Amino acid sequence: MKGLLIGDYQALFSKEQFIDLATRFGFKDIDQSYSAINELYTFYNMYLKDNDELSRKGVKTAYTAISGHSKKLAQSLDIPLFESALLHSKIQPTRQELLILLDSLSNTADELADSVEADNPGRRMSVENQFLLGLCDVYKEGTGNTFDDIVSNPSQDDEHQFQGESLSFLKHCIGQAKIWKTDAALVQLIKRNQKHK
Repeated sequence: MKGLLIGDYQALFSKEQFIDLATRFGFKDIDQSYSAINELYTFYNMYLKDNDELSRKGVKTAYTAISGHSKKLAQSLDIPLFESALLHSKIQPTRQELLILLDSLSNTADELADSVEADNPGRRMSVENQFLLGLCDVYKEGTGNTFDDIVSNPSQDDEHQFQGESLSFLKHCIGQAKIWKTDAALVQLIKRNQKHK
């Protein structure tokens, strides 16, 4: 991904905030869940910045290009001994380490290119909805609970029509991430996802 740096890591909640949230909602392994939710938030933000979403075909092409460039770079290191020694004396990895790294990069890119499936017909799911479903997974894995506790009370106004601990967790997270969705839209996304599993 473009611009992927170690410094790109972002926290949705501070550690103290998440401990309070995890205690409230019954998370069992707080450290693992804290790490998972912040990793999810980091990727969400990186995908938001990357406006030119590639199709799966585009991703496959990019992986194939990475593999090809790695192989060409490894081949271009075959220069006379003196020039090779001069080059490698000025860089950190040895020639052998660099060749191993390039070979590994090429093989990994090939494997990833092979794993990319063709685009499915229809619209792609938005990055926002993928983030929301990721939050659902963090909740289920962290608490052992599902989203079956959501109940509907049509006599309530739209904002209070749906209730449940799992929905309350999700609303708390999206509020922190500054995402606005109605409860009805959240419930519809959850139900649609459950049907496809």
